[in-house]
Amino acid sequence: MSLPRLVLSLVLAATAVVAPGCGASLATYQDSVGLWRSGQRADATSMARATYERFRDDNDLDEADVQRALAEARERLATEIVVPRGERPRVKVEDLLDPELGEIPLDSAADHGAELKAGVRADLLSGRATPTLRALESVRALRLEGEIPGVLAVIYRRDPIEADGGVLDQASTALRSVAAKRAALDVLERW
Repeated sequence: MSLPRLVLSLVLAATAVVAPGCGASLATYQDSVGLWRSGQRADATSMARATYERFRDDNDLDEADVQRALAEARERLATEIVVPRGERPRVKVEDLLDPELGEIPLDSAADHGAELKAGVRADLLSGRATPTLRALESVRALRLEGEIPGVLAVIYRRDPIEADGGVLDQASTALRSVAAKRAALDVLERW
């Protein structure tokens, strides 16, 4: 065996031993998306649930604490205008008003559909607490099935969800991250 092949073999073997969870997580995400898209939603949800439970247990969090933090965040999003640090509204209401009628035209929602989906997708993948939870609630409420891969990405995400001055700001990094995963799992379970 040549020296470059030997080095490559050793690197691949070391990677397989040192980081077995990284590859498994990616494969599981891809498997879940594939199952969902092929109509096997229960199987995709079951895989996502197992991943959520593993993250929760690895962080020594109690389900009741996760549910409580998530309920508080949802209540705040439902009752307050929450604008995290550095965020500006994407669409101004006055831009949607018909100047003659002084109201929002019926076709306005259709005109902004692509913009809404792009915003939801960006928020799901943002890694920030408020946009992520807001996007998850939008996917659930509007049944945006095309955004399910982003919902699954929240569950399989290895990096923590960041505090952003909005919801879950007082929660620990672990609790904030696992609460976001729980919110994503709730979207799948209620589909």
